[in-house]
Amino acid sequence: MESYMRITLFVLSLSVLACGTDRPPFPLECGEVCSETADCPDNLLCSAVVKLCVYPDGTCNRPVKPDAGTPTDAGEVTLDAGEPLDAGEVTPDAGEPLDAGEVVPDAGEGTPDAGEPTPDAGVVPPDAGVVVCDGALLGVSLGPDRTVQLGDRVLAYADQTASVPRDPVFYWYVMSVPQGSQIPVNRNTAVPSTSPEFTFLPDKLGEYIVAVSEEDAFRCKSQKDQVVFNVVDGLNIELTWPETHGDLDLHYVGPAGIYNDRSTRATDTYYGSLRPDWGLNNTTAPDQVNTNDPRFMLDAQWGFGPERIGHQHAFNATYTVVVNYFCSRFMFGGVAGANKGAATANVKIRNGTTELFLPVASRPLRQRDVWTVATITVLDGIVTVTPVNTIRNSTAANDGCTADRN
Repeated sequence: MESYMRITLFVLSLSVLACGTDRPPFPLECGEVCSETADCPDNLLCSAVVKLCVYPDGTCNRPVKPDAGTPTDAGEVTLDAGEPLDAGEVTPDAGEPLDAGEVVPDAGEGTPDAGEPTPDAGVVPPDAGVVVCDGALLGVSLGPDRTVQLGDRVLAYADQTASVPRDPVFYWYVMSVPQGSQIPVNRNTAVPSTSPEFTFLPDKLGEYIVAVSEEDAFRCKSQKDQVVFNVVDGLNIELTWPETHGDLDLHYVGPAGIYNDRSTRATDTYYGSLRPDWGLNNTTAPDQVNTNDPRFMLDAQWGFGPERIGHQHAFNATYTVVVNYFCSRFMFGGVAGANKGAATANVKIRNGTTELFLPVASRPLRQRDVWTVATITVLDGIVTVTPVNTIRNSTAANDGCTADRN
């Protein structure tokens, strides 16, 4: 009878502890559903993404020391971090017996080498044993490789492809630069930053490779992603406007070509014809060679710009630069909003780093205006820009998003 009463009191005590709180009466195991980290044992945390008790690397794989990369011998057992050892029991990496009650340090807390910061001494270098996370929980992308003109400032942006961590730190690397460039290379020592943006001004032609990784507040680190910036020389035409509204389009028409050629899209370089094949006998006919073709490099669909077209190895011919104010209304779901008014178009024409022409339109542009800016003549490497500066208002269907000309 006395044993029965003791058991009953013990069960009632557990019920009282469990009542009045949402937390489980016992710590959860790895992989069990949790509400907050307090629900999990001390060596686990509650993932904000999947709401499960997990180790800091986002899995239920027991962590090991950073220097324990070699597989264990047959029959050898890896101990759990924080599990007490019996007297005389040894760790897998050390032959020295431990005293009774002594514990193995948590994964990642090994003694730092001379000169290395301790885990609490600011930002940990990316190669100092930081855990690499599962890409489903933490990841960054720099996007596709891209071509830029010499003289343009380059911007690399780290897009967070998984969860957005708390207090992220971005580790930026310059992996390689062209020979003779004065931009420092730091492929082994990252530059930590709280900004997802990295910018630099190329000083030589060729390829620049930039990489980034991301670390969260738990020192969980993503894999590196990298992007190649191919810096080229040649003609560069850029369109900007200071207004926050308006969709203006830049066109680069080849020799004897047709502006806004929607039928073949072969003789006009614009957002609808990104890289036409030109060059046969110095015409817009295809020559199956891509090194002498123009390239539509950047499109802006609302406000400010820039739009940009480059032509690295322009063959001997005369080209025409045209701007069309396509839409003064913000389009959403195919429905046009209210008219936002005129826009002040600015065009900059450059050959390499040499600015050739900065024309000013005779008046602000309205929707459906077509501004023929200038012609560019290339003859044996010599570039000549001739201003045209005429504006007409078009009724063509492809020159405006709506029929009116406001």
